[in-house]
Amino acid sequence: QSRSSAASDVYKRQVYYHIINDEKSYAKEILQDYIKDHPDDDTSYAYLWYIEKEEWNIILAETYLDKWYEINSKSPILNLYKWQLEKEKWENTKAFIYFKKTIALDRNWEFWILAKEELDNLDLTKK
Repeated sequence: QSRSSAASDVYKRQVYYHIINDEKSYAKEILQDYIKDHPDDDTSYAYLWYIEKEEWNIILAETYLDKWYEINSKSPILNLYKWQLEKEKWENTKAFIYFKKTIALDRNWEFWILAKEELDNLDLTKK
């Protein structure tokens, strides 16, 4: 294991520790420092999205989700999160696009089984 990979593992364990111990402010400090040196590490934005979402800082959470998406738009789970966000905002056309991307990126999920039902229930006449 390389030195930078080991450092990355330590950072991720520290962040995770602070999140599960409800010390989110410490986790955010670590993440912000880490991003300064590793601006393309999508894991940092994933953690920040999660923390802000849990704290109901929805606009900030969406900002981190968008940054995460800029770095890793091929992630099925990330496209799923984008789909859920757009669905919650009643942006059904955008939700449909992210949903289709989610399915296209990983056709082996159990999620695939629910795809037809979700697509049928998505009302594209609203936005």
